[in-house]
Amino acid sequence: MAAFWGVMVMNMSAQSSSSTVGFGKKTLNKAQNLADKISMGNFDPTYVSLPEYKWMVTVSGKANYSKFRMKVPTTDANEFKEMLEGLDDVVVPPCLVYPEALTYDMDLHSGTQAVAVGVAYRSIKASYSFDLNSGNDQQLTFETLGSKFGGYIDYRRSTKMKGTMYNVADGVNYGIYKVLFDEEPTLADVLKGGTNPIESKYNNYTTLHMQGHYVFNSKHFAYSAARSASRIQKKSAGSFIALADLYYSRAKFSEKFISGADEKYRTAKFSLGGGYGYNWTPNAGRLLVHASFMPTVSLFSRSRYSVDLTKDTFEDGEEYRTQEEIIAENKANKEKVDKVINATPNITLNCTARMSVTWNIDKHFVLGGYTSYMFSNYKNKENYSIKEHYVFGDVYVGYRF
Repeated sequence: MAAFWGVMVMNMSAQSSSSTVGFGKKTLNKAQNLADKISMGNFDPTYVSLPEYKWMVTVSGKANYSKFRMKVPTTDANEFKEMLEGLDDVVVPPCLVYPEALTYDMDLHSGTQAVAVGVAYRSIKASYSFDLNSGNDQQLTFETLGSKFGGYIDYRRSTKMKGTMYNVADGVNYGIYKVLFDEEPTLADVLKGGTNPIESKYNNYTTLHMQGHYVFNSKHFAYSAARSASRIQKKSAGSFIALADLYYSRAKFSEKFISGADEKYRTAKFSLGGGYGYNWTPNAGRLLVHASFMPTVSLFSRSRYSVDLTKDTFEDGEEYRTQEEIIAENKANKEKVDKVINATPNITLNCTARMSVTWNIDKHFVLGGYTSYMFSNYKNKENYSIKEHYVFGDVYVGYRF
């Protein structure tokens, strides 16, 4: 009897395993059929063709540089003037002009070299990259590129970014603070200004970028031939391209100069625009050179600020300050910053530019490289602003099978 039940259990297990494998194959077939439909389009075969093989794996070396620059006005001109005039023994030099606003100006930047691996089936591709040196930069990308419609989702996280904090006010720098500390600055002191490093171990910078496009001349122009080598551009052609862009970024850092608090700045923005792209080939698609430029206008944008109000981060020598006093001051600072950051946003211009070279060596191997530049701009009625620059380069080898 035991042997009978043992055989029954083994049969049931085999059937379950078989049904699971069958379900997996059906799901994969459906996904492949969907990818085939996306890849197929109403294109002119004398201009555009599909590669003989559907699958492709890529290995690439990447280098990127990102810069996050933020300015937060915190004190208006009248308030700052009263602060100076309230100090009896301070001589304000003639060279010190009262600014429109005293501004926290923070600059975070990161440059990394990474290795990426990618897998593509027709026009659907996923890739993952990581920083070999320190693992501080990671990027995950998923994209699908049809003949007319296409888009991608890109997630990137950088940690231990280097940073600098400037205290500027219409060109008047650290000399202002010297006045407040009862010292007479010279003209050279005022013009020289002061910079303060933001300790890199406290910083991280995260972005989520979703972009969709529409190619008007999809019959003759293959955008995916330049982006992923999932098509072959056999004759030179160009097209206008419409663009929709959703961008989210978060900068987190602990600056040790003003408040020492852990701060987070979040920005989300939706933009519409478009531009023009051109594919040039001298030899029926074996060599392809691409260039495109697409400006956008932000139609919706929001920014948020948060800070750890309870963290006692003041240095030694300030033991006379109680935790309650620190929390009260941080709350007051947060309310002031919130008022500035939550002001009505302005309409701003952004852009995406790209250049690439693709060499279809034979029906299996592809060698390519590209560089892209993205600029994201945010500004509101209180002159709070965030400017983000992202320069990216990639050299890859692909194998079709």
